[in-house]
Amino acid sequence: GVGFEKGEGYQHLIQTDVVAEMHDRRRSCLIRIPFTPDPEALDGANRAELRIRYDDGFVAYLNGTEIARRNLNGEPDGDSGASASRSDTAAVSLETIDISAHHGLLEGAGENVLAIHGLNLSSGSPDFLISADLRVLR
Repeated sequence: GVGFEKGEGYQHLIQTDVVAEMHDRRRSCLIRIPFTPDPEALDGANRAELRIRYDDGFVAYLNGTEIARRNLNGEPDGDSGASASRSDTAAVSLETIDISAHHGLLEGAGENVLAIHGLNLSSGSPDFLISADLRVLR
């Protein structure tokens, strides 16, 4: 995951620490996760899920098309903030979002990009977290 924790709670979920880039500086973090799916895994798949942990909000895109959002009203900009706070207990709980309507966006024969615009309520927030993956299902 991507984020930072000035206290306790998220450290075990964070592989990329962005405290220097975000704390007291920015409310947004732009994350790109390139991946190449196994074409056999896509064959016969008819459902897709975004599984995500987040503090405080996000907008997710698959190959440039918005597929999900939480805690943002309107269009995001370079330093958008979340429209609501999310508790630490909720943030570390995995939320599964059905994105089957966007299953056709997956490119089986090449690189795909899951992009996430992570949103914090304020630049002074003591923590931030985005941890996500994408699954296809039969």
